[in-house]
Order: sequence, then C-alpha cells, then structure tokens
Amino acid sequence: MKMVVAYLLKTAGFAVIYFLAAKLGFMLLAVDSAATAVWPASGIALAGLLLGGIRYFPAIAIGAGLANFSEGLPLVATLGIALGNTLEPMLATWLLRRFGFSASFERLEDALRLLIIGAVTSPILGSAIGTASLALGGVLPAEIMLVWIVWWMGAALGIALITPVLLSWAARPRVELDAGRGIEATVLLAALIGIGIVAFFYPPFSEPEQHPLGYLVFPVAVWIALRFSPRIASAATLLLAILAMGATALEQGPFAADSVSTNLLMESFLAALAVMTLILSATQTERRRSELALRQSEENLSITLHSIGDAVVTTDAKGSVMRLNPVAEYLTGWHSDEARGQPVEEIFRLIDEDNRMPVDNPVARALARGEIVGLPNHTLLIARDGSERPIADSAAPIRNARHEIVGAVLVFSDRFDARRAEREIKRQQTLLRKILDTLPINVFLKNAEGQYLIVNQTTCKTMGREEHDLLGKDDYAVFPEVVAQGLRDEDADAAAGRELVLHEHRIERGANEEWLLTGITRLNDPLVGGASGQDLLLGFSIDITARKRAEQALRESEERFRATFEQAAVGLAHVALDGRFLRVNPKLCEILGYTREELLRIDFKDITHTDHLAEDIAYLDRVRAGETSNVAHEKRYIRKDGSEVWADISVAVVSEQSGAPEYFLWVIQDVSERKRHELRLKESERRFHDVVAAAGEFVWEVDADWRYTYVSERMGGLLGYSDKEVLGSRPTDFMPEDEANRVKEWFKQRISPGQPFRYLEHMGRTKWGEIIWQQVSGVPILDGRGNVTGYRGTSLDITDRKLAEQQIEKLATRDPLTELPNRVLLNDRLNQGIVSSRRSSLSFALLFIDLDRFKNINDSLGHHIGDALLKQVAARLGNCVRKGDTLARLGGDEFVVALFGLKDTDDASQVAQKMLRSVAQPYTVDHLALNTSCSVGISIFPTDGEDVQTLMKNADVAMYHAKEKGRNNYQFFSAEMNTRAVERLNVENDLRRALERHELVLHYQPLVSMRSGQIVGMETLVRWRHPKRGLIQPGQFIAIAEETGLIVPIGEWVLYNACAQNKAWQLAGYPPLRVAVNLSPGQFTDHRELLKQISRVLTTTGLDPRYLEFEMTESLLLQNIEENLAILRKLGQLGTRISIDDFGTGYSSLSYLKRLPIDTIKIDRSFVRDIESDSDDAAIVSAIVAMARSLQLRVVAEGVETDGQFAAMQYLKCHEYQGFYYSKPVPAEEFARKFFGAVVQSR
Repeated sequence: MKMVVAYLLKTAGFAVIYFLAAKLGFMLLAVDSAATAVWPASGIALAGLLLGGIRYFPAIAIGAGLANFSEGLPLVATLGIALGNTLEPMLATWLLRRFGFSASFERLEDALRLLIIGAVTSPILGSAIGTASLALGGVLPAEIMLVWIVWWMGAALGIALITPVLLSWAARPRVELDAGRGIEATVLLAALIGIGIVAFFYPPFSEPEQHPLGYLVFPVAVWIALRFSPRIASAATLLLAILAMGATALEQGPFAADSVSTNLLMESFLAALAVMTLILSATQTERRRSELALRQSEENLSITLHSIGDAVVTTDAKGSVMRLNPVAEYLTGWHSDEARGQPVEEIFRLIDEDNRMPVDNPVARALARGEIVGLPNHTLLIARDGSERPIADSAAPIRNARHEIVGAVLVFSDRFDARRAEREIKRQQTLLRKILDTLPINVFLKNAEGQYLIVNQTTCKTMGREEHDLLGKDDYAVFPEVVAQGLRDEDADAAAGRELVLHEHRIERGANEEWLLTGITRLNDPLVGGASGQDLLLGFSIDITARKRAEQALRESEERFRATFEQAAVGLAHVALDGRFLRVNPKLCEILGYTREELLRIDFKDITHTDHLAEDIAYLDRVRAGETSNVAHEKRYIRKDGSEVWADISVAVVSEQSGAPEYFLWVIQDVSERKRHELRLKESERRFHDVVAAAGEFVWEVDADWRYTYVSERMGGLLGYSDKEVLGSRPTDFMPEDEANRVKEWFKQRISPGQPFRYLEHMGRTKWGEIIWQQVSGVPILDGRGNVTGYRGTSLDITDRKLAEQQIEKLATRDPLTELPNRVLLNDRLNQGIVSSRRSSLSFALLFIDLDRFKNINDSLGHHIGDALLKQVAARLGNCVRKGDTLARLGGDEFVVALFGLKDTDDASQVAQKMLRSVAQPYTVDHLALNTSCSVGISIFPTDGEDVQTLMKNADVAMYHAKEKGRNNYQFFSAEMNTRAVERLNVENDLRRALERHELVLHYQPLVSMRSGQIVGMETLVRWRHPKRGLIQPGQFIAIAEETGLIVPIGEWVLYNACAQNKAWQLAGYPPLRVAVNLSPGQFTDHRELLKQISRVLTTTGLDPRYLEFEMTESLLLQNIEENLAILRKLGQLGTRISIDDFGTGYSSLSYLKRLPIDTIKIDRSFVRDIESDSDDAAIVSAIVAMARSLQLRVVAEGVETDGQFAAMQYLKCHEYQGFYYSKPVPAEEFARKFFGAVVQSR
C-alpha cells in the first residue's frame, strides 16, 4: 500500500511539474499561437521517464491534457496533443534504453544517442500527432508544414536544452572542480551571463534582426564545453537559452521580431548552441576518461582555446580609415596605425569571385545612402599581400546625437556566409551545415544506395578528400573493399531496423593504422527525404585511433607487468594493508616453500621470524599513520618446512589516486648464502687477526725517520740479517741504489705524508747479495694528538711470483726455440720504430728472411735436426745486426730483421749481403754436414708502407720474388712485385673454378723400353686450358694448388680421367699399358680417404690395378715414414705399382729404400741434362742404377732429349726412358693416333 501511495504522490508531482513547464512553453507561442518556439515540457518528460521509468507516463498525459485544455483548445485537439506528448518521451525512452544510453554523458555516443533519438527522432512522432490534432480540432493555420516544423524544433530544443541538465545533475555527484577550476567556471559563467545580457537586452545590440550579435556568446559557450563536463556545459547552455527566450518574450533581443523566420532563427540558434556544447563537452569528457585509463594519475592535457570573432573597420565621414581590430588587421594585412587615414578602398579591395570584376565598396554606399549595405554573394577580399579571402560583410553609417552621419562601421568575416536564402528553410539548412562543419566529428547523410549526399568538413579531412570528391560516391569508392563492405552491412542493418547501429572499424593507410567509431540510423520523413519520402541514412564517425592506441598500450603494459612479475628472479608480492598476501610470484613461492594458493590464504605474520615481527608491525603502523612510504631491511622468514631463510626485503607503498595507501609491494631476495659467507668471512678475519697478533710474521714498524724499530723474526730471516743488524736501518738500505731511488720517488709522487699505502713492490738485496722481491703495505702510527710517529705494516716475499711473471713475459714475447722476439714483441717494436722514425725523419728497413729448402731437411732428417739448424741460423743472423736492431722468429724457417735509424737503403743491402754469406756457410748438426741458404725480401719505411701490416706484406712479397729469382739472394720491394702477387691471387681464384668449368686437360708422355724401343707405359701430365691465358703448364699452377688445398680435388680428377682413358683404350683393342699418375703431399694428408678414393676410381672405371702406377717424390715418401710404409703396402695389396719420382734430389738412404715397397726409380732430369759433359752426373747415375739393380728395382731416365743422352742412359743400363727424344706430352687423341695406330698396324 505504501508503494502505491508513493507512486501516486510521485505521479501527481510529476504531472504538476509537467503542467507548469507546459504553461511556461505557451508563453513562447509562435505561428499564430499554434506551436511554441521552445517546449520545455518535452525535456522534463524525457528526463522523468529516463530517471523514474516509463511507468510514470500517466503523469505526462495528465499534465499535458490539463495544460492544453486550460488554453481553451477543443477536447479533440487537447486529447490528441496529450497523446502525442506522452508517446513522444515513451518512444525516446524505449529506444535510448535499447541502445544502452547512459545519463552520465561520459561517452560521445551517449550524447549522440540523446540528440539523434531523443531530440531529432522522437519529436517527429509528437509533432506529427499534435499537428494532426490541431487540424482535427479546426484551429490549425494554413501553413501546416511550417507549424509542424516549429513544433518539431520546439520539442527538440526542449529535449536538447532541458534533458541533459536534469540527467547530468541527477547523476551521482562527483567532485570535479578544485579551487582553480571553480574560479575559472565562475568567471566564465559570469562572462557568459554578461555577454548574454548585452547581446539580448542591451540596446543597440538587442535590436530585432541583429541575429549575428546573438552568436557572440558562442566562444564562451565553446570554452565552457571544452573545459568542463556536460553537467556544467548543459547548465550554461540552458542559462543562455533562458536569457534568449526571456528577451524574446519581452520583445527584446535579436529574435524579438514577430515573424516566422525570426522564430526559426532563434530555434536554429538554440539548437546549434545545445548540440555544439553537448557534443563538445561529451567528446572532451570521453577523451579525458580514455587518457585517465592509460596514464592513471597524469593530469588531463589542457585544450587550447581559440576565440572566434568578426573583423571590424571604422571610418570617418569621408571614408578614411580610423581603426582596425586585430581580426581585421590579420585579414587585410594592414596594421591599424598604418591604415589610419588611408581611404577604405585602399585597404578593403573587393572583387567578384565569378567575373573577377571590382565590387563597389559598401562603406561608400552606406555613407551615401545612410543605411546598412551588404555585399553581394561570391565577394573576395584582396589582402595587402595579394592573397584572396571570401568574405561576407555589411557596412552601416555611424550617426551622432543629431542624427548626422559622422562615419561608418564595416563588419566582415571570411568564415560567415552572408548569402540569405529566399526561403527561411534554406537559411536554416545553411546555418545547420556550418554547425556540422564546426563539429569535431564526422557527420554525413547517405541515400538508400549508400551514396554520400552531405558530408561535413571533418569528414573530408578524415577521408583526405575534397567534398566534391565524396558527394555522389559510395563507400567502395572511398575505403578499402573490406572496410567498405562492413560499412554497407551497417547501412543495411540500419535501413532494416531503423536503429542506431554502432561499429568500430580498422583502416590501414600505408604503414599506419586508424580506427573509426561509426554510427548510422535511418530517417524517413518529408523534411529530410524530400517529397518522395525516400529512406536516408544519417550517420557519424569519430576518429578513435588515439583511444585504441591507448587501450593497446594499456594492454601491452599490463602484459609486460604480468611477465615481469611472474618471471622475476626475485620474490615479488602484493600485500594488503592488513598483511594478507594478495598476489605472489613463483620465485617467492620457491623462497618460502609454499604454493601460491597456500600463501594467498595467510598473512606475512604467519611466516615472519618472531625476532622481526614487532619491527614489521610497527612499520605497518607508521605507514597507516602516513609517516613513511617505503623501507628496506634484512629479516628472517620461516619456510613451510620450518627452516629459516634470510631475505633482503624492500617494501614500498602503492597509493590510490587520492594518495591513500592501497597495498604494499614487496621485493624479496634470498640472501641466506650471502649471510653464511659473511659469517665465514668474519670468522676468517678473526682467525687472521689472531694469528697475525700472535705470530707477527712479516710484520715491521719504523719511526718518523723511516728507521726500523721492530721487525718480526721471519722478516730478519728473509734478509739474512739479525734483528740488531736491521733495527735502526732504513728499508732503502737493503735495496740496490737504483731501486732505492725509485722507491723514494714512488713515495714522493704517490703518497702524501701520513697516508697509508698498499702493495708497493720493490727489489731487495739479502746479506748474501741475492736479489729478492717484496710486496709491502703500511699504515701510519698516530699518537694521542693525531701526529704521525711512524708506520707499521707487513711484507710479503714475492720473489717466486716475480720470477714466474718474468718467465711468463718471456714465453709471451719470445720464441721458445731460439729465444728471439716472437711476432707479438716484433709488432710492438715495429710500432715503436714507426713512431720514432716519424719523429726523427729517419727510415728503417724490414727484412723478411726465409730459409731455402729447409723443409726437405726437416722432413727427411727429423725435427730435432731442423730445430738445431734453426738455432745456429738464428745465432748467425744475430751476429749480422746491431744492438739496437731487432731480430725475430715468426715461426718455422721465417725470420724478420728490423734495421732502425737508416740514412741510406744501401745500409740494408750491406746487412742482407752479410746475412746471405753467413747463412750459406756449412753447418754441422749431430755429426751431419748440412747446407742451406736464405731468400731475403726488403721493405723500407715509409716508402713501402706506413704501418706494420703493409711493411710485413710487402717484405713477404719481395721475399717470394727472391725465391723466384733462384733463391740465395735479396730483393727490395717494388710495385711490380705487388702486381705479380695480385696476378698470383687471380690465378688461385681462377684455379678454384677450373674444375667446374672443365678447363683442365690431360696429356700423356710415353715410357719407352731401352732394349726393345717399344712403348711400355705413359705418364699422365695435367694442363690448364685457361680461357684467356691459353694452355698453362703445371709448373705455373701446381704449387698454388698445393698451397690452397686444391691439389686434392685436382688429383682425384686426374686419377679418375687417366684410369678411365686407359680403360677406354683397352676396350678399343689397343695393347694394355700402365699409366703413371703423380701423387702430391696434399693428397697424403688423409691416408684413409686416399685409399677409399683410389679403390672407388678403380671400381668405377674397371681398370685392372696392375696397369696403374703412382709416382711420388723422395721427400714425400720419407715424411712420416712409418705411416707411409703402411699406405704403400696397402696400395701394393691393391695391385698398383709404386715409383719414386725425381730420385737423387732428396736425402733418402739405402736403409729407407730397402723398407719401401717400391717398384721403380726415376732418375731426376737434372742428372740426365749434363751427363755427356759432367763426369760427376754420370757417376751418380751409374751408382743409382747399380743400387737399383741390387734392390731389383726398375730404373727410368727422365728428360732424355738428345742422342747423346739416350746413348749414355742405354750404356748405363737404364731399363726405360722418357723425354722429348721420343715424344713430348700430347693429348689423348694425338697419343692414340701416333702410337697405338702404329702398334695396331704392326699387329
């Protein structure tokens, strides 16, 4: 029963309020008293239903019926109007709630929903029913459409002005104004009231038809809307509306003229004011709310306000300028002082925009006619700098008290369109369009086909197009296809349901991403759709890119926080003010031994050691009292298993926005291990101090004159003196003189009197004359007054360490074999030499020395013989250089000499010659007589290089040139040598691609029997058919192949093709012959792979192994003799033959030859070449043949080219020979044609 009574009382009160508001509205009757310019009751009705619910609709019906009946309207009209007035807010309430409308106006869409649904859509129903009711009651004037329009706009204005105020002020009150903003709001409201009073009540500004003056309030209204919430902005708007309507009711102000057009202008003015302030304030409120969510406690960015105003020029009676306001100065380009006295035509030049012809100045006409004169449409102002501005203006005469014309005032603006439409509705549309263009959101109108009919300027800017590029086009011509399809789907939804459809869209523009919030609803009425009443789509869109980015940034920030919190290497926890755990990370669970769920069920007191609990509770009390906000200390916790854990804990308070504490942030690090180390360290320090105090080893004291007053027993024993001999002496008395001076200088430079010192290292001399090293540290001894009376300290014997350091330095900078400087020390001295040479303008020479054929000695006689030889060579080279020069060994048989301070390069030549002679002298090593020589390359600083790397490289190039010159000589570096080195590199690069390009070819040279003259075999020789250089002999590239490792794939290719060719000849019916293939050292590096390769080739080609012979040099076979014996035996087991090539040039001995499983010896061509004239060569060959026959080996003579050589080899009983005497090496086709053809014919 109480609820019913309460409902009835509220309904009655609501009806009374509506009745009074309706009576107030009747005071603003227009259009023959049939409709009101503003209907406040509609706003009260909608606010009441939104706040109280639709169940209070009877109050509206009662209040409306009584109000209309009291005005003397017929019963039919009264009931019809009451019905329309009731259905109108009910429809708006239902639609707004369906679309999730919020009365707080913190979102722009809420403001738009109220304006579109509440102020635009729902009044259509009420105005239509009301107009029809008047028609039925017979009280409607002839202009029914104009009555409907005014009725609709009056209801819309009532909602736009009243409803936001009631809803926003009925919401939960919030503190939104501090002292500063309160003063600002008071000042702005006072300014708004003052301007409003002036504009609407103060003559002559309040004269009728002075409509533009009413807009003087707009800048302040915009300022309030941008600075404050909808609550204050809507209240300010309502206040202005009351002033405007009050002045109009009193027949004052710019809208007081008794005409339909004036009523429409006032309604347009109020509508523009209400829409603008509500949308702007809602937009700003939403923006502040979004930024607050991202930045949390950051203050809102201030919004720059720009006031708007007209330009004003005043003249005297002759038309001369008297004054310009700042806007006029900006638009004309003239300063007021400069323009004063100038004819107005000079600063205010006008032309017609269409025909470019001059336009009569309105000031002259105003002065002549004595009346207000306006400019025609399409007028342009030519500014001082020649720029053109479209303007609308008017000029009016200024009269004195005697009504005499004393001047004129010219008011113009480049943003106000002065065209007055012939019909009042056109003027309304123009004004509304300007309002749309000033809105910071995109507003547009489409037809049913989705083509744009109206777009505001914000839409044009957002889409990056001009208005004419958008009108008549659909979304597919403006947006990407995916976005356009989504927009068309929204259009379809709106067209089908007549509901406000909201969507968010992501648009990619190049590398950028933009977001738009769009809303669309259907309109279908004659006012907006035309006579045909076609469906139109009214929509808006807002750039929400900033909001989306803020939301994304917030999500990413939260994700980073989560990842940091969960993965942190220290324990983290959020702890409530009462001590409960709110959130913990895995590391904290690990430290305390609890699971996350267990920790969240307890508070910190449950795990805190009792020794620290009181301290922690006291800290919490200080935080609650606001005395502190953070603390850091060490404490013990009790783990779940009962054990103790030491932790370093930092606690900080996290506060709410208001500043009140919200929770604690704990950062906990397990320092138990550190605590154990600290305990052990303290114990160790205590033991150390006890031992030092008890034993006194290496302890000393001196007086102020640095004379020993005390030394420990160990100290005296170290020096070899007794205590009596040491006491009274100075430490420097036991040092060499130079060292004593160095120590004194060290103290003078580094240690101030009375300061401690540490780790002074110095030499000492014992009583027996031995040199020792000591490390000394000391602190001053102070008396009671702080005066230094001496020093005490400790001394450490570091002799062994110093000797070890010297040995390490020697190993790091000296060659261990020869004790010469190594590459590190050499580089250091060369860099010093470069600096010194630049300072003294002297040059120095770098000699790169390489022993000739040292590898043969090292490989054949063993490394111990080679090492001994290198020592002797180093000694001889050392005797050739001066004391200030540097001789270094880089490794192997390479030496470098640096000759500093040269005045002439001949000095380097003399040293090189001396070295060549010295190195070439015979050596005796382990009872062996050895001979070697050296090749020397010389580069000069700075001629051949200004840095170490360049000098070394160029000396190396010169050394290789010396070897090419026949060895045992020296060569100075030249640019031509570098060119040859580059050519050598080019050969290497080309050789790497030779196999791929099939540039290698094989030639074959016959092996001929001395006895029968028949061909018994052939040696395979590789040639390189270079595409540019032609046919290249092996001597020009085999050495490079050996150095680069290319010899392995080349050797495999030669082996395969030689075997394949031999097998092909056999298959062709030619007599079987053995084919000889050379094996190089590079192929012998991997014995296992070599055997696999040979087996693979024999299997693939099908050649019988007995027809394959391998040739190897003496030096190759004698390297790693035991390993080579194993592989030679395996080759023999395969069935292949082994031959020693170039025999006689190495260091093989009979004992080695007996062990090697070889079949043939090939005498080197150097012995064959001079055998006719050199008896020594003949003797050597005879001995070789005799030895071979004794070992049952075949002998082959290489390089037989003349009859004499052939006869000599035949006489010495060689088995076979090869050489140009019989045939030079030839390609396979020529070999078959020349030799196999004859054999076949003979058969």
